[in-house]
Amino acid sequence: MSGKIAVVAGATGLVGSRLADLLAGAPEYAQVLALARNPDRPAYGTLTWRHADFEHLDRVLADVHGADAVIDVFCKRPANTP
Repeated sequence: MSGKIAVVAGATGLVGSRLADLLAGAPEYAQVLALARNPDRPAYGTLTWRHADFEHLDRVLADVHGADAVIDVFCKRPANTP
């Protein structure tokens, strides 16, 4: 089946960035939506970036609605950590 949509929350992190790359290269997914606090990376292939305010998850629901897969690998570092 083709035409699936995947959403990766936390797509700039160690795990999320690799996962987003893998999904963008998978023929099963027509669109990969990468959600990040600072989405300053270029779109490529099937991958597009969106800003996500993880402090207000209700604002993220529109991006997640209708997706075939939603993967959350977002991790917030504690304050005062490098």
